[in-house]
Amino acid sequence: ASSSTAKVDVDVDIDINDGSPIRYPPVACIDASSSFSLHKKKHLGTKLYLAKLSPAERTRILLGNDPGGQVLDRLLRDEYDQEWKSVLGDIQFSFLSFLHLHCFSSLQHWRDMIAMLSMVSIVAIETKYEELYTHLISVLSSQLQFMEPEFFEETDES
Repeated sequence: ASSSTAKVDVDVDIDINDGSPIRYPPVACIDASSSFSLHKKKHLGTKLYLAKLSPAERTRILLGNDPGGQVLDRLLRDEYDQEWKSVLGDIQFSFLSFLHLHCFSSLQHWRDMIAMLSMVSIVAIETKYEELYTHLISVLSSQLQFMEPEFFEETDES
């Protein structure tokens, strides 16, 4: 059996600085069924996200029927060029960055993206985002297989 190999010569000039942080867009986690005021005060991503909005936009999201769906709509438009596959890619990248590089900001972003996606109404999921969520289940299933059981255990930090 003969085998052939191809040599690929790639000349890429990339300036990589060790220690440069990965920057993610702020992700709001707004649940319509819970008291928003407490969560707003504690969650950094939500505070940063809302700070970028006009008062009218904040009011529309916070008093709307599906704040989670509105956040997803806006995030898709402003950060992902309406490409739901880019959202999944971002979730996969942040997971791998945490898992292999121990990047805490990647863990936070992964957690916030999953939380935000869990706050979208079932109506929006079924009518607008069915394909995204179908693939999200597959991605999460794969990711959870790579996590050690100890990751889910609570630790006493006292």
